[in-house]
Amino acid sequence: MFKENKKGGKKSVFIYGTIDERTKSIVYQGDAYMGRFLLFAILLDVVYRGLRYDDPMWELLLIVIIGGGISTFYQIKNKILVNNPNFRKSLFLLIVISLISAAVTFLVVFILNHK
Repeated sequence: MFKENKKGGKKSVFIYGTIDERTKSIVYQGDAYMGRFLLFAILLDVVYRGLRYDDPMWELLLIVIIGGGISTFYQIKNKILVNNPNFRKSLFLLIVISLISAAVTFLVVFILNHK
């Protein structure tokens, strides 16, 4: 996105002016906020259309899941996400909570459909 010129100096771009570390950081953070907003906007759109029109639009839901997965894998690769010493305990707790909530949801749906 940003390249230094061959003399080793900083490049000047029409929109941003002189590019330094602060400019790069702010631009990347703005792009990160935009990406998160788009993922949640698509997710809410899928939920709304699924409830209103009884069509969950799986392709949009898959975009949200893949986008979140790309971000998560990138953070794991760069040792940002798993840098916490309590990560394994937190991951185990998250898995247990997910399994319990899935079991409860299955039981509720099973009971409601058989009445």
